[in-house]
Amino acid sequence: MFIASDAKNWQTYAFGTNVFRTFSIFEHPIVYAVFLLILFWCNKFLVKNNFIRHLLQLNILLNLFFTKSRSVWIALIITVFIYYFKVIILKLKNYNYKITYKKIFITTFGLAVIIIAGYIFQNQISNIFNLIFERIVVITDDSYGDVSRLQRLGTIKAINYYMTNNGITNFLFGNGIGSVNQFMINNPISISGFTTTDNQYLSIFYNFGFMGLAVYVLIIILSIIKFLKGNIKDINSLSILCFLSVSISMFFFESFGWTDIFIFLTLSMLFISVKKDKLYSKYF
Repeated sequence: MFIASDAKNWQTYAFGTNVFRTFSIFEHPIVYAVFLLILFWCNKFLVKNNFIRHLLQLNILLNLFFTKSRSVWIALIITVFIYYFKVIILKLKNYNYKITYKKIFITTFGLAVIIIAGYIFQNQISNIFNLIFERIVVITDDSYGDVSRLQRLGTIKAINYYMTNNGITNFLFGNGIGSVNQFMINNPISISGFTTTDNQYLSIFYNFGFMGLAVYVLIIILSIIKFLKGNIKDINSLSILCFLSVSISMFFFESFGWTDIFIFLTLSMLFISVKKDKLYSKYF
């Protein structure tokens, strides 16, 4: 009954084929992918046992891969870059990294395992990279006929044209909460009956104008600055990475329209504002 529910009929028909995308209990692979990315960062910060943490992260990455969610793949890459950029800064700042025989052995052994595993599973690895390449390349040019690309680019042009040609008040303050849905109904792009922009930033721009969009972008910038300046092991750092994970990926969908993702976003913003105290210092 669960699998056959109306909410999932669009996906279950593809079960057992190459076009199937995992979605778990979240009704949509994108929602599941966002959950997995947040779980990835929670494991990174909260699971102290290295072996268990690596197994959990591997399981998460495998599931994330099979969601085939390009938006969350991109969010993963960007947030990992931000995290390790901070790590490198700390290493350079402290100048206390020492090369030991143990570290050399672990590094050499790890590289050997990766090389051997790569040779053994070269066909599977090749298939994985081919699938990722196919998912990415179709959005690079209109000639591939990717409906997702055509719909999103068409929506960007339509909303930008409307907002820049209907007066300064409309541009600055928008048209009111929820009004973008009616705009999409009145201005079909590539998919008839499509009522969302598939881009939360476009929705914010149309509903609340440039001022509303600027406020949210400012929150993102301040969050990144706070992460780079703060303690990387603090709970705020975990909250910021979760917030950025949702904020980056929602450039490709309307996060406010999915209750699950909206809750993820709200909770991460709430914990960003929590100050570190004795309770948190016990674990971070």
